[in-house]
Amino acid sequence: EEMNAQLREARRAASEARQAASEAAMRAARCEEYRERAALLQDSNRRLEEEITKLCESPFIAEAYEQRERQARLEELEREAVESRERFEAALREKDAEIARLGEALQQQQEQQVPREEERRRVLDESGIEARELEEALAIVRRRRPDFAAGPGE
Repeated sequence: EEMNAQLREARRAASEARQAASEAAMRAARCEEYRERAALLQDSNRRLEEEITKLCESPFIAEAYEQRERQARLEELEREAVESRERFEAALREKDAEIARLGEALQQQQEQQVPREEERRRVLDESGIEARELEEALAIVRRRRPDFAAGPGE
């Protein structure tokens, strides 16, 4: 039994050692990555320092810098103008579509209104009621019943 306990202890220690070795290998791989990144950053810094040195030695640095700034600003303004024009054109297309929809709706409403108006005149002619009397009666009903105020189809 003591042998079994020692054997379990030895297996556990071996498992922990394998896990520690695996973690160490992962750390070593990350360390190598960090070294590569550091080398790349050092190289990049060296190139940037060389470029700054060249620019500082140039007698036209201020002029070149201002020209570069103006060019960058011009490009930015051109991009903004294009984006603004695209937004404007999109909004204009939406408004045109809305105007077309409203025109169609108005035309449909007018087409429906003509038969209603003709029906109203026909009913008034047949009933012998004057339009003024009918309007007064309708106004009374609308005052007494607010839910009827909009009228049918309005």
